[in-house]
Amino acid sequence: MQSFFLKIKTLISNIYSTSHFIKAVQRFDNRLGNHFGAAISFYSILSLIPILMVIFAIAGYMLSSDTSKLFLIINEMIDSLGNDRLSDSLKSMLNTAIQQRTSVGITGLIIALFTGFKWIGSIREALCAQTRNVWEQDHSQKRPFLKQHLIDFIALIGMVFILIISIILTTLSHMADDSIHNIMSMLNLDVSEEISVSFSRLVSMMINIVLFMWIYWLLPQKKFKLITIFLGSLYAAIVFEILKLLISQTFPLINNTLSGATFGSIFALMIFFYIFARIILFFAAWIATAKE
Repeated sequence: MQSFFLKIKTLISNIYSTSHFIKAVQRFDNRLGNHFGAAISFYSILSLIPILMVIFAIAGYMLSSDTSKLFLIINEMIDSLGNDRLSDSLKSMLNTAIQQRTSVGITGLIIALFTGFKWIGSIREALCAQTRNVWEQDHSQKRPFLKQHLIDFIALIGMVFILIISIILTTLSHMADDSIHNIMSMLNLDVSEEISVSFSRLVSMMINIVLFMWIYWLLPQKKFKLITIFLGSLYAAIVFEILKLLISQTFPLINNTLSGATFGSIFALMIFFYIFARIILFFAAWIATAKE
C-alpha cells in the first residue's frame, strides 16, 4: 500500500506545474506568509484613509469644473458597493474633497507619506523573505538606507499612480459601455450585458497585471526574468479578479444582516486586504520557485 502512494506522489512530483505549485505553497508557509500577510493588511487599512484623501482631492479638482457625466458615473460606482451607509459616507467625503480639495489633499499627502512608507516597507520585507535564497536575512546584503527609501518612495508613488489610472480607466470603460450601447441601439443590434461586463473586467485585469508586475519587479532585492514576473503577475491578477467578484457577490448578502449592516464594511475590508496580501506573497513564492 505504501508503494502505491509513493508511486502516486512520484507521479504528481513529475508534473512540473503541480510540483511547482507544491513548492510555492511550502515556501509560502515556511517563510511565514500568513503572518506577513496579517502585517501588510494592518498597514493597508492604516494607509487607506490618507490615500483616499489624496485620491478624492484629485477627483475634487477633476469634478470642480462642469463634468456632470463623470460625477454621475462615480456616484453609480459608489452606489454599486451595496452598502447605503458606506455609499453615503463616500459621497460625503467626495463632496468635502470638492469643496476643500487643497487642504484635504495636503493633509492626506503628509499622512499618506508616513503611513505609506510603513505599508510599502512591510510589503518589501515580506517579498524579500519569500524571494531570497535563504530564509535568514543577511544584513550585509541590505540596500543602503537612502537608496532603499528612494526605491520605497518610487514604489509607493507608482502604486498610487496605477490606482488613479485604474479609477480613470474604469470610469472610461463605463463611459465606453454606454457609448457602445447607444451605437448598437441606433443600429438595432442587441448587445448583452455580459459583453459590457467582460470589457470592464478585461480593463481591470490589464491594470492588475501592471500593478503586480510593478511590485514584483521593483521591491524584491533578488531579480527575476521578466517572463517569470509576467506569468506570476498574470496568475495573481486572475486570482485577484476572482476575489473581487466573490466580494462583490457576498458583500450585499452580509449587509442584509443586522450585524453586517453595522460591521460588514469593516469586516469585508479586513478580509479583502488580508487575502490581497496573501495573493501578493504566494505568487512571489511562485516566482521564486519557478525554473527560469
